[in-house]
Amino acid sequence: MRLLPALFLLLLARTGSGQNLVVNGDFEQFNTCPNFWNQLHQATGWSSAGLSPDYFNSCDTTAFVGAPENVVGYQHAASGFGYAGGYTWCEFPPNRRELLRTELTTPLLPGVPVYLSMKVAAATDGFLENMHWTVAGVGMRFTMAPLWYDQMSPLPDQAVLSMPTAPTDTSIWYVVSGTYTPDSAYAHLAVGNFFSDSLVTPVVLNPAGTHPCAYVYIDDVCVSYDPDDCDMVSSLADLSSDSGAGLSIIPNPAWGSCSITWPSSLGYPAHLVIHDATGRCISVFEQLDRGEVLIDTDCFLPGPYHLLLETPAGHRLSVMLFPTPKPSSHESLVTRCNLGFANPAAGTVGHPLPMEHWRCGRVWQRLQTRPSKRMNGGTIFTQTDSTHTPPGPTQAPT
Repeated sequence: MRLLPALFLLLLARTGSGQNLVVNGDFEQFNTCPNFWNQLHQATGWSSAGLSPDYFNSCDTTAFVGAPENVVGYQHAASGFGYAGGYTWCEFPPNRRELLRTELTTPLLPGVPVYLSMKVAAATDGFLENMHWTVAGVGMRFTMAPLWYDQMSPLPDQAVLSMPTAPTDTSIWYVVSGTYTPDSAYAHLAVGNFFSDSLVTPVVLNPAGTHPCAYVYIDDVCVSYDPDDCDMVSSLADLSSDSGAGLSIIPNPAWGSCSITWPSSLGYPAHLVIHDATGRCISVFEQLDRGEVLIDTDCFLPGPYHLLLETPAGHRLSVMLFPTPKPSSHESLVTRCNLGFANPAAGTVGHPLPMEHWRCGRVWQRLQTRPSKRMNGGTIFTQTDSTHTPPGPTQAPT
């Protein structure tokens, strides 16, 4: 028993608790002030992992790649004076992606969880390129060696963290966060959209936009063993929500079940959608006419989940759930998690369910496609076949 404190201290020392493993994650340090396209390499520690991502900084007095004004839009840095950016999707050519990469200060420790976060903002109304589209999917991916995507090889269609909905508010930075337990000593990080075009549903960002692509700004990238180092989303309300309004999950992490509550002032009926870390829809709660819902988390695999609550008044609240399921066989999990979700014989698969009934969107249950719902002019949710669902809604604005 006397070895335990020593082992614990050794683990803290090895994990480097209290530091961001991403060099220059806020893009404040640079070699030379950028003044044109394709100068991500000017940001200390960063380089391209595909095509020509850009570096923006207020030091550029020409405003070509300045901040807040630049060739693809207008955005103040989430912190400081600099940020990066790149294409996440284009109408043509297929699978056009601009990816960023950096080497971690130390390789990840297999089996030791890390906290991840980044800030994302949609770009449009640039004086040279005016983006028409926005897409979900931008996120993080770890690799053993520096990643390079040649624009022709298949994309991995996987990310350890991804933004599960398309950013549509160009005035804010969206926080995307989660946890990840590495299976190898990954030494490199890449940032961008790693999902193929077939898994991406473009959303119109600017009807007047003439450039047939989607582009995002990236700032405050963080990988750490300490959650206090990163911007971890716990309970953040949309800027349009009532002051102090937010979701509450008790307990969280959840063992077996949890209760989700929200203020009645947000209005009813509410709509709750849950996505896993890859953006797949896991469950849907329709027509909630009271401010509480109970979730059986035994139906969830370990890992972070994004919850998005929306009301007719336009409130959008986001929170992260960390379930700890009880051990269960695959057969019992499938049987239990399919009870009461939908009745295929009655033709209710993929249709709204009554209050407090929910359905899983895992690979063992196929859901029909249904149209997007719209609120305040923005696309909120599109349900698709779970085996092909691209990253869909749930991020929290800062």
